[in-house]
Amino acid sequence: MKTIKKIASSRALYIVLACILSVILWLYVASYANTDMEAELTGLEINYVGGDDILRDRKLLVTEKDQQSVSLTILGKRNVVSAIKKDEVEVSVDLTDIRSTGVYEKVYTVTFPDSVKENAVLIVKRSPEYVTVNIDNLITKPVEVRGDFEGSVQDGYMQEPIVYEPATIMVSGPEEVVSHIACARVVLDRENLNRTVTGSVSYTLLDYEDKPVDTRELSMDVEEVKYTIPIVMVKDIVLTVDLIEGGGAKATNAVVEVKPNVLTVTGDAELIQGINQITLGAIDLAAFEQTYTVTYPIPLPNGAENLSGDKEAIVTVNIRGLAARHILTTKISF
Repeated sequence: MKTIKKIASSRALYIVLACILSVILWLYVASYANTDMEAELTGLEINYVGGDDILRDRKLLVTEKDQQSVSLTILGKRNVVSAIKKDEVEVSVDLTDIRSTGVYEKVYTVTFPDSVKENAVLIVKRSPEYVTVNIDNLITKPVEVRGDFEGSVQDGYMQEPIVYEPATIMVSGPEEVVSHIACARVVLDRENLNRTVTGSVSYTLLDYEDKPVDTRELSMDVEEVKYTIPIVMVKDIVLTVDLIEGGGAKATNAVVEVKPNVLTVTGDAELIQGINQITLGAIDLAAFEQTYTVTYPIPLPNGAENLSGDKEAIVTVNIRGLAARHILTTKISF
């Protein structure tokens, strides 16, 4: 009885038992890990080799991929298969041998991570077995920028034609899509403008039926369009003349008529807001007796534009309140 208790309390016994259990556990794990198992990898994205460089050099591009991803069923040892992660598996399709447009059925290649030894994993099922790609001509087309101004301008001001930079956008993509693009439309919504404004805005590609174009297969040289909305002041300026008094006639004796008497101009507000009249010239009242008519060219303030269209003004001066008399005399002294 004492011998049994002594054995049970022996530390060496526990060490031996622990070693035996460890060996048994290791043998179980090793035998379990070495069993074959199947696993399914779904949603593996396809990498199209040569689609972005070699095909574009040949003025070709992939316009439609019937299958964006594939699924695989693989078979291998449990410890190998369970360690493979989805994002470590590469699925690729080689397009470098394509030299013309058309529809092609291509077999894809599956590459496992470097940690998986060759032939350690077997692909027992592919879904789908191959992928179909549509190859179209790659073309580049200049597309005109067209804008819609949906804002407003203050009274006394006017909007001039909007300037876009760039005025055209270079669009590249499949011929079937690019050939139907009519313009790049921008919408500007600025309210109560009284000065020139600038900015940047996105655009929408429209077809010839004014419907938006799907841009997923297209590339453009710019993402936004810069714009300048010129705003100018509109002002009526009076046309007048200077009168030089003489011959008995004063300015109060002269009745001046100018046709046209007002000129409508536009220009930068800082340039024309302080201009209220334009002087056409000077008329000497001593140079005539009753009536005088003269035509003057209309000068414009710097930076102003003539909206009226009149380039000349006719000025007529009539003398009122004076009488003329001719006297014959021989007694003249200086």
